Formats: sequence, C-alpha cells, structure tokens
Amino acid sequence: MQNKPFTKAIAVRAVAFCLILVLMTIYLTRLLTPKFVFENSSWPSTSTFTQFYQMEDRTIDVLFLGSSSMSTACIPQYIYDNYGITSYNLATTEQTLITSYYWLKEALRYQHPSVVCLDNQMLFTFYADEKLNFKEPGQRKDFDRMRWSKVKVEAVNDFCRLDPEQSRLSYYFPLVRYHDRFKELTRLDFDYNISKLYGFAPLVGSLHEDGEADFVPLKDLQNASIPDTEQSEQAEILPLMQEYMDKIIALCRENDIQLVLVTTVSPMQTQTRHDHASEYAAANNLPYLDFNTEALYNRTGMDYFTDCYDTRHMTVSGAEKISDYLAEFLLSQNMVKPRTLSCFEDTRQYYQDFYQGE
Repeated sequence: MQNKPFTKAIAVRAVAFCLILVLMTIYLTRLLTPKFVFENSSWPSTSTFTQFYQMEDRTIDVLFLGSSSMSTACIPQYIYDNYGITSYNLATTEQTLITSYYWLKEALRYQHPSVVCLDNQMLFTFYADEKLNFKEPGQRKDFDRMRWSKVKVEAVNDFCRLDPEQSRLSYYFPLVRYHDRFKELTRLDFDYNISKLYGFAPLVGSLHEDGEADFVPLKDLQNASIPDTEQSEQAEILPLMQEYMDKIIALCRENDIQLVLVTTVSPMQTQTRHDHASEYAAANNLPYLDFNTEALYNRTGMDYFTDCYDTRHMTVSGAEKISDYLAEFLLSQNMVKPRTLSCFEDTRQYYQDFYQGE
C-alpha cells in the first residue's frame, strides 16, 4: 500500500513532463518556422494561408491557384467591391501544379467554390534541375502552414516518393528543418499582423521606374509576336506537371467546379507554350485566357511599362485590370453570381487604406 502514492506521483510527474515537452515543441515549432508577411516579404505566404483558415466555411465562390504571377494578378477585395464575387487567392511563390493540386484538395475541406482559376505557367519547365520543378524552400513555404490531415500526409508522401532527397521527418517535425533559426529570429517571429487582402500579394513600382522594360518589348505583346527564344524542350509540357494538371481537372469535375486556365503577362509565355497550352485546354474542354495575346492584352488596357512590377508580376494597377476582365468573364459565362458577405464588407476600407497608402 505504501508504494501506491509513490507510483501515482511518478506517473503524474511523467505526464506533466511529457505535456510540458509537447507544449515546448509546439511553441518552438511555431517560433522557428519562417514567417512570410508583408513587413519583410512581398510574398505573404503566411498571411495567405492563415487568413484562409479564418474564412467562414463555404463562402468562397472563386479560388485562384498558381504561382506568384497569379498571386500578384487577382485581388479578391477589389473583385468583391466592384462585382460582388467572393474569391480567395491561394496562389503563392513558385507554386507548381503538384502544390496547386494539394492545396485545392485542402481548400475543398472548407470551401466549395464554383470556379477555380489556375495559373498554368508551371505546366512548363521552371527549374530544369529540380525533380519536382521547384526548390524545396519554396515548397516548404507553401506546406509548412497547411493543417495536418490526410491531405497533408498524402502530399508529404508524394513529395518524398518523387524526390527521395526530401525528408518526411522534417515535415512531421519542422524543428529538424529549422532548429538553427535562433540566430535569425526577428520581432516578426514573435508578433506579426495578418494581412486582410485574402491572399493577394500587392507589388508597387513598375518596369518603367526600374528601367527593366527592355526584357519584353511592348511591341511584342501588342502585336502578339511572342518570340521563341527558349530551348525546344523547355517549351514542351512536362509529363509530371501534366499528370497533376490532369488530377486537378478530375478533382474539379468530381466536385462540379468549373476550371479556367490563365496565363498572366509574362515573357516566359512564348508562342510555342501558348500553342501547347491552348491545345491542352481544348482537348479537356477548358476555357483558356492568355493575357499575352493581342486580343486580351488590348482588351484589358494593359500597359506593360506601368502595369508590370517586373518581367512576370503585376503592379496593383495591372492586377485591377486583370481582376476586372476575369470578373466580367465569369459573370458573362454565368459561372458565378454576386452576393453579399460580411467579412468582405468589413474589409472594404482596409483595402482602400492599403491602396492609398501604397
């Protein structure tokens, strides 16, 4: 009988120790995992994913997915203010179609959009020397913030299967990946504000101001004379990227979602790439909007010198022009209907203040 109090006390201490250890691990993981927010990065991935999980379920009618070209090109608040369409921009830096596929699966746990607008530039070679067409740091930026579920487990298994150099352990225990970040910690690691721009990554400036406009001559865009300067193999659709694009198409059809393929203004879009993407879209009965073509470029009123931040990303003015066209297209095709949503009403002034401040 005398041993029972002692045994119970040891058990309580062991449980308390384990609980403290778990809490410390959770805290250190959150602290050391890199944050990408407006104050230290133009690509607010942390805010993008954090705010997405704060959205009320089944309130988003249009979802934007893809690389940074899309993240800077579509403004959910602007689209809502002017057209009454609820949308969210889940595009992020160097997001390939593998990442887009798994974030679409994750998004469908909470939302049921009528339309997905997908940046298709990653159908083609982006990093020729990378097995997954993207680098691990960019991938981690997109997936470290995803909540744990069967979707994330499936994604991690897929990454490590396709690229054996990646570590499953570092996904399950991010401290393995980020344990040495103590020397890099800043105030933002302890306290940061979440953007309320629904995933949009605003960029301010222009090619004209930075003197970089000669990367893509304006006449090439206006005349739709897109030069084929890349190697022929880089103009071909990558088999792995097509595999995941096929999966995205299937997932959209399973969930009665209209998929729209989009290419924003970019010198990477050669005529050959445009032709391949058009053929793929036609074969799968998908709308394809290429803003590099003469028709769409002129119709949006795009000015490459002032509406592009650099050779692949839009300024806020350029994003508003693309957002206008996409919203009008979706409404004209009866893909979505306007509605009122309180969270977008509450953030009207936030966008206006941000825009005026920039």
